[in-house]
Amino acid sequence: MDIGLPDIDGLQVTAEIRRKEANKKHTPIIALTAYITDQIQNASHEAGIDNFYNKPITRDELTN
Repeated sequence: MDIGLPDIDGLQVTAEIRRKEANKKHTPIIALTAYITDQIQNASHEAGIDNFYNKPITRDELTN
């Protein structure tokens, strides 16, 4: 999930996905952002994002 989408941000999209999941199967959501701050990190977890990476991401980061 890209945090900085043009029309709606990724946090809003994630929150909507989580709302629609209710108590059904959990879809893993990994965020990508160029601006990792404590505020973004906290907001990501509150929205239901499972993990996040800073852009650009390397192959090594994906395999760890």
